[in-house]
Amino acid sequence: MGKTKKHIGTFVIAALRLVRIPNLIILVLTSVVVYLFLVQPTFDWHALLHMKMWYLTMSVVLTAAAGYVINDYYDIKIDYVNKPKRVIVGRIIERRTAIILHTVLNVIAVVLAIMVSLKVCLAVFLSSVLLWYYANTLKRKPLIGNIVVAFLAGFSVYIIGFLREDEGITILLFSLFGFMISLIRELVKDIEDMKGDLAHGCKTLPILIGVRKTKGVIFVLVAILIGMIATWFYPQSDRLVIYCGVVLFPLMVMLIVALSVADTSHQYRRISKLCKWIMLAGVLSVPLF
Repeated sequence: MGKTKKHIGTFVIAALRLVRIPNLIILVLTSVVVYLFLVQPTFDWHALLHMKMWYLTMSVVLTAAAGYVINDYYDIKIDYVNKPKRVIVGRIIERRTAIILHTVLNVIAVVLAIMVSLKVCLAVFLSSVLLWYYANTLKRKPLIGNIVVAFLAGFSVYIIGFLREDEGITILLFSLFGFMISLIRELVKDIEDMKGDLAHGCKTLPILIGVRKTKGVIFVLVAILIGMIATWFYPQSDRLVIYCGVVLFPLMVMLIVALSVADTSHQYRRISKLCKWIMLAGVLSVPLF
């Protein structure tokens, strides 16, 4: 009995690591904040009692979780090179079990999406298919895979706007913010994972054009993102101006400096985490609009 409990406990912990719980928490927070402050005509905590919002949120979260599972399923060999101690599929969780988990998560996500609308259901279904195609094929191609993941990250914000008649320009702007910072993070991760990608025939951007030029692409994207923030966020309110000056822009500067001196996988991993903090900072700016 003791061994069985230990085995179940190990499986549960591994499964939670596999679906990237911190990332899913950020997704939930993003959905709640966007719904409360951008979808609702006026701020009202009671809006959180609306079940369609939770159906949509959990549908998006489960689709993302399924995406993480299938990504690790296809990346076993690469991950054994890049991060052997962090490999879960094939070591703690059997590959067959991972496929079953991926399928179950997607099915539940689609069922929840149907309870919102056919439009949401179609969007969730297509997103799950795109995530599978990314993990199976697109991830090993230059830039297109990065753009697909970044698009889905931005769309996870935009889809919350389906709960109102018109999605709204502000929601679109935040979706573009999510797209840009996700694209930057994906390129950073490609540099971090170069060793394993190269060993298994992947044709990511840093492998094709080199780390230095890829850094140049990232710097351009960061500059565009800063320009977007200055153009879209600054005119909104004085509070938002202060927030950008105290929080968002310093984080951007940290990103630029860290990327300039980065030379090891560990350093690029830290930059990837910094991108998550920038994403979270963007979410927390929503109530200031």
